[in-house]
Amino acid sequence: MSDCGVAFSDLWSVSHNQAGLAFLKSPAIGFYHDRRFMMKELSFSSLAAVIPSKPGVFGANINYFGFSKYHDTKIGIAYSHKLGQKLAASVQLDYFSSFIFGAENNLRKITFELGIISIPAENLMVGFHLFNPIPGKGGHNIKAYLPSITRLGISYFLREKVMLSIETFKEFSEKIIVKTGMEYTPVKKFAIRFGVSTEPASYSFGLGYYFNKIRAGLAFANHQTLGFTPRLDFGIEF
Repeated sequence: MSDCGVAFSDLWSVSHNQAGLAFLKSPAIGFYHDRRFMMKELSFSSLAAVIPSKPGVFGANINYFGFSKYHDTKIGIAYSHKLGQKLAASVQLDYFSSFIFGAENNLRKITFELGIISIPAENLMVGFHLFNPIPGKGGHNIKAYLPSITRLGISYFLREKVMLSIETFKEFSEKIIVKTGMEYTPVKKFAIRFGVSTEPASYSFGLGYYFNKIRAGLAFANHQTLGFTPRLDFGIEF
């Protein structure tokens, strides 16, 4: 769904908008992997876990992008809390590092994320997320820069079979990216997903499968110049 996720509530809210975790009632773990443009050097993997509790919902995720001679690592610990039946807020503390083989200095930075999700009407969810509110360098005498990123979006559930989503993605000094997605559930355990995004134009297609407390997905995204990216995810609730 073109990475739409800022106005959702599921396990992967731990990566998109941690405020969505507040509406979860069961512990869960998950794994995600993609190979961008079919290049193993551009592989991305993520592990996620969610634990609901009385004070709120706690989440954790570890992301790894790249290969042995160049890679980025991000470790995050999140806390999400309901401010009412239809409003939730979150904060996540992150440690980010970037490694380049042979470099004297590599990017290392501690930062944080903020998120809000509201349900202003039945079947409508609105989300806002801010990553790294204070942009800047992450080391001594290096040019590496960790930007601020804002996301704002809505998701609308049309009856029980169709969900529509649209959101904006804005990185400091870059153009706004608009992402749209649709999920169609023709039968109870099976979902079909589509997505389109701008800057540059790209599209995605995927399938989702639900069995008891198991969630699995397979998707393909296409960049108009660089080609295809296969993706898969797997999650279990307890």
